[in-house]
Amino acid sequence: MKRLLLILILTLGFNSSINADDIRDFQIEGLNVGDSLLDFFSETEIKNIGPTYYPKSKKFYDLPIKSSKFIEFDQMTFGVKKGDSKYLLYMISGELIFNNDLNSCMNKKKEIVNSISHLFSNQKKDDYTYTYFDLDDGNSFAKITDFIFKDRSSVRVFCTSWSKETKNKRKFTDMLSLQVNLTEYLDWLDNEAYN
Repeated sequence: MKRLLLILILTLGFNSSINADDIRDFQIEGLNVGDSLLDFFSETEIKNIGPTYYPKSKKFYDLPIKSSKFIEFDQMTFGVKKGDSKYLLYMISGELIFNNDLNSCMNKKKEIVNSISHLFSNQKKDDYTYTYFDLDDGNSFAKITDFIFKDRSSVRVFCTSWSKETKNKRKFTDMLSLQVNLTEYLDWLDNEAYN
């Protein structure tokens, strides 16, 4: 984790300008939104991963993967549209585990947000807290910073703190996430997945 800021700059993989306006210019672990997960994992490997569905909509699902292929993050999660045989990536998230350590997660988040604020200086920045009222006891939350592009796609950095009940019931882990979201996935996540 000590190398995270350097890694962040290296893994985002800018194509031309530091203030790029296209979300597809950024990579995490060599992956871009819009890529096919089949370029990195076999269909058998993908099907052996248990998908994570959201409480109110199954239009998309997430595939959390731990793999030796990932160098910089503890795990990666990929947002895929249900029924898509190409497994096109609508969301890519690199994740670092901070189990029961929200303060350390928030310190690392602040460090990352400060660093990438310079990289995304042309993008709108939004900070907020999201409470997961529809999950178990409603005491789980995420502290989020979004860098919002003109097409409403985003790079999102956030710390998630799950309540003890949610951790026990759903086997969720507290973590920091660096996430790239296409507009369609983000709209679904914000308007359908929990509502």
